[in-house]
Amino acid sequence: MSARPIQSYSSLGARFETWLLWLAGVFLRRYSFRGIGTLSRYLGRGPFDIKNHVVVRLFHKSRINIDLGDYYWSRLLFADFEYEPEVARVIASHLKPNWIFLDLGANIGYWSICASETIEDPKRIVTVEAGSVTFERLCRNAVVNGDPFTVIRAAIAERAGETVTFVTEGGHAGARVAGTDDQLITDQEIETVETSSIDTLMAGIQTDEQTPVLIKLDVEGAEIPALMGASKTLQRPHIVIIYEDHGADKHCKVSRHVIENLGFDVYLIDADGPPTKASLDVIAASKTDPLNGYNYVAVPSGMPFTLD
Repeated sequence: MSARPIQSYSSLGARFETWLLWLAGVFLRRYSFRGIGTLSRYLGRGPFDIKNHVVVRLFHKSRINIDLGDYYWSRLLFADFEYEPEVARVIASHLKPNWIFLDLGANIGYWSICASETIEDPKRIVTVEAGSVTFERLCRNAVVNGDPFTVIRAAIAERAGETVTFVTEGGHAGARVAGTDDQLITDQEIETVETSSIDTLMAGIQTDEQTPVLIKLDVEGAEIPALMGASKTLQRPHIVIIYEDHGADKHCKVSRHVIENLGFDVYLIDADGPPTKASLDVIAASKTDPLNGYNYVAVPSGMPFTLD
């Protein structure tokens, strides 16, 4: 088991909590660190301060501030843990210094930090998150890296300047738009935030229509409205979209919209093999776990798409 180098601890308690998680990682590495999240959540809600956090080295020259009680991101303590390797592969293969990167539903900013190692201009990396607690963590990660990207608190929607109500999740820095499922919620879980759109975000970046764009879209069930707010952006000749289609949706509503309404080609991506152009039937068959979200790539019809 290899641990990521720690740059700083928020407290002595955070140091001890990290040591316990590392010790557990020795045994859980063989299971891809399954169980680390449950342990981190227990420690954060039990014997340790929920605000304990550490700053760890990430990628080649960056850092990331993670809450030790976050069951999702605590796995970044381990250098052996690969987060969405298929997404990392797309970014490594396509993102160049002159590109624009939109990180929509950015959570704590992992992919924006990644993009900042390639793109030097912070105005070309636009990082959007809706939830107030998650947004605070995102801002923390912008600061710890010297503000290498532009941070905006908003919900991505079809139209900018409106308001939307969404539900924040306990334990993991994430949110979903209220009404996207039937789960009952409490008042403490509800937030309201102003909307923005992809076209509005792009209008705020000084660039020409030929500049390539890579969009990472993970907005917890609001992908279709987000894409409906990108009519001008989607006309660009060179655009790559990494989007999530959840395993619970066997009808593949997001992918159906991308293929049938936008006329884009969709590709299956993984950590190793070549990308495969996919039909809706193939996409549905690829979603084997109803509890997971699956990443796909969409590009304009006929545009070549390969991975290094």
